[in-house]
Amino acid sequence: MEPQRIILANLPRLLKEMLERALTDAPGLRIVGETADWARLPMMIKETGVEWVIASLPSDPGAFAVTDALFAIRPGVRLLNVAIDGGHITVRWVEPHEQTIDEFSLSELITLLRDEPRDRTCDVKESEGR
Repeated sequence: MEPQRIILANLPRLLKEMLERALTDAPGLRIVGETADWARLPMMIKETGVEWVIASLPSDPGAFAVTDALFAIRPGVRLLNVAIDGGHITVRWVEPHEQTIDEFSLSELITLLRDEPRDRTCDVKESEGR
């Protein structure tokens, strides 16, 4: 199986470094790009054909309007948003679907990134978004 390709986007430096360390050694995952410039992200998605974009956006629903264009560019892309306050992650993909996960471990995060998109019923505590 091909590794799941990931772009890190708009992440605080410490979080980006932590994810780089954790994901670099995770089998089945590969970071293929990084950017802090949202304007470059669509081009990077087209060029790399990524499955995942890991980003850090505000938790308010309006913040996701900027990401809707990503799904138009590559319907198979999935967005994992790490809330700026670090309190939870939100996963979105084209179905459209959104899932907020309030408590998670590194192992659960890696499993989430490796899995194919589907109607996720994770073994982590979650609350449905929107």
